Amino acid sequence: MKIKIVGAMTALNEEEWIEESLRRKLAYLDKVVIAEGAVVGHPGKLSDGCHSSDRTLEILKELEKEYSNLEVISINRKWKSKQEQQMSTLKKAKDGDWILLSSPDEFWPDSFRENIENLIRGFPIMKEFIFPVLNLVDGAKYALVDPKTHWVADNVRHHQHFFQFQKGMFYVNHPTINDSKNRDVFTHPDYAPYRKYIKYIPYNHYCYCAKIENQIRKRIYYFLRDGNKSMEKAIDIVRRKLDTVGYFYPNSGIQIKMLYRRTHPLQYRKFNDKYIPENIDWDAISEELSTFKEIPKK
Repeated sequence: MKIKIVGAMTALNEEEWIEESLRRKLAYLDKVVIAEGAVVGHPGKLSDGCHSSDRTLEILKELEKEYSNLEVISINRKWKSKQEQQMSTLKKAKDGDWILLSSPDEFWPDSFRENIENLIRGFPIMKEFIFPVLNLVDGAKYALVDPKTHWVADNVRHHQHFFQFQKGMFYVNHPTINDSKNRDVFTHPDYAPYRKYIKYIPYNHYCYCAKIENQIRKRIYYFLRDGNKSMEKAIDIVRRKLDTVGYFYPNSGIQIKMLYRRTHPLQYRKFNDKYIPENIDWDAISEELSTFKEIPKK
């Protein structure tokens, strides 16, 4: 049985991740489709009113010329919603394809393809596999883990990343998908027998080793969109939630920050020094976004 795996991604201001992330994924995926650009209501820094302000789009175009299995989608306007942007990638899939949803700052083991094919063949009735996310922080020197097991906490929210596509599937909103009967395939009980959690194959998430301002703007967008908050309130919530490891609660009992001694995909890279909340100019962010009036669409 031929297994086809298609990567579906979106990107905005991901210059520091995008090239290496794609080169790695293109090595073990049959195809990658990535939609670049801003979504209405996202207060990111932009070029031409709708594209990344850094070299993200330029890098994507260069890579598209190099790789025949890479397709870049870029439009000359803002995407109307996150749903529209993500659907543009999903429309490239065919019935029976396996879909890997991934962000540029998420990296999977080099053995991903071999592991996945073994899982698909070993559990032929499964339609989805769920993997733990290992959040690396403070220059990837530390990981956020369960205080008892020293591994990814089971009660940390998981995201939908790897599933078998069926005709009629559509994005409702980040980060889950519904089927043609409008059932959320990630949470609906009808799909429970066909989902399997694989605890021993984590993916590494490096977002808090990145430029923190991009993460701040992304999370402001989530509160504007999903929380129906005003800009002032969204900024205030994000500001209060950010701590020394970035938007997590390492002392909450759910997870702790622990020195990470295992290998990981970017262990050779030198990251910026530890993120320091006091270095963020919140007044400048608030002033800049005070005139931002776009309303994000769910």
